[in-house]
Amino acid sequence: MVEGTEVSLARCVMLAFVCVNLLVSWGSAWSAPEKGVFPEIAGRIVYERPDGIYLQQTGSSSAERIVPGGAYPRWSPDGKVVAYVQAHAIGIISLVDRRQVILAQAAFPHAVAFHPGGEMIWFTDGDEIKAVNWKTCAIVSIVKGKKYRELDVSEHVLAVTVHGLGFHVETMNLDTRESKWIARGCSASLSPSGDRVTVNGGGHTRLDIYDISNGKRLAQVDAPPGNTFDNQFWSNAQDWVVSVVEKGGQDVYIHQISTNRSWRVTSSGDCNRPDLYLDVSRKR
Repeated sequence: MVEGTEVSLARCVMLAFVCVNLLVSWGSAWSAPEKGVFPEIAGRIVYERPDGIYLQQTGSSSAERIVPGGAYPRWSPDGKVVAYVQAHAIGIISLVDRRQVILAQAAFPHAVAFHPGGEMIWFTDGDEIKAVNWKTCAIVSIVKGKKYRELDVSEHVLAVTVHGLGFHVETMNLDTRESKWIARGCSASLSPSGDRVTVNGGGHTRLDIYDISNGKRLAQVDAPPGNTFDNQFWSNAQDWVVSVVEKGGQDVYIHQISTNRSWRVTSSGDCNRPDLYLDVSRKR
């Protein structure tokens, strides 16, 4: 072998070594948000799968099916009850004694949400949003006239995803009944503070956060690199949202807004509509 060939081979080996190290370091940097040590938070996640609603602790890989055939689970404000849709029924399950109660029937139910007061469960029924008192089963009509697909409610604001010419998110002031267009997209949910709303944007590559009062975009949460995500929902803690990441199936991830980091929760590939409840008073 001639000397020039030896030098060239040595340079190739050195370049290959450098490239491998760069790829490893880049891969570590990108994968750390979703594969790193699970954050020290204590909480529970409910989500739907094709055969029903599941309950899973944060930091755990095991899950329990709590409502066969149920869909669209949402936490009560105190984290003790889960509301859900089951065929044409609106129901709840107590996580204290696992007792299930059907509260109402709807022709076209799709989404549910607890009002912060804790007694009223709001739900969509085609082009109408209604509320049922889970203690008396009395039903009232809230608003009608649009194709409502997702909703969340605070003390003074209703946030909805509306299907018209595409999807968009809008809010309604419950005191004045004034509606406000926020942005095109879906995944309407409200911050625990009640002054911010989420919109799934960027072709499902980012979750935009808007100020409800002026409609300005304040921040964004990115999907894990190389992925898209959907059905994001704000938890009961201001800094945390939950989503379903869509690449290679659908799995639940949690996201920290302040750091824009994400962590994978499930691995079955068939999860949807998650809701995260955190014990904000303690860590795991």
